[in-house]
Parts: sequence; C-alpha cells; structure tokens
Amino acid sequence: MPSYVDLSPQEITVPVVVRNASPARLYEDALTRERAGVVSSGAIAIRSGAKTGRSPKDKHVV
Repeated sequence: MPSYVDLSPQEITVPVVVRNASPARLYEDALTRERAGVVSSGAIAIRSGAKTGRSPKDKHVV
C-alpha cells in the first residue's frame, strides 16, 4: 500500500521510500542492488569492499 512520506524536514530527498517492506522484498533489493549473497543459514552477507572503517564525518541513513 503506497503512502507519501515527507522527509524534507530531515533534508532527505530520495525518489522512492520503501516502508514496512516484507522480508522477501528486502532480500530481493539487497541481492539486486548490493554486492550480497545468501549464506547457508539463510542470512544475507554483504561484501563491503576495501574500506570497512568508519569515518566520523560519514552519515548513512538506514
């Protein structure tokens, strides 16, 4: 069920916001958009690349 979410007060502008996604949708998105794979236990493993440390100025909205 699509709904509108206004994120402008947080100064976030994105074309699509996915809310309350099903686990199947989350798996599909991770596997198609990220360097990810499913391990034997069924969990998703993401390959983060060479830079795995945190930079104090980096911000990531999840």
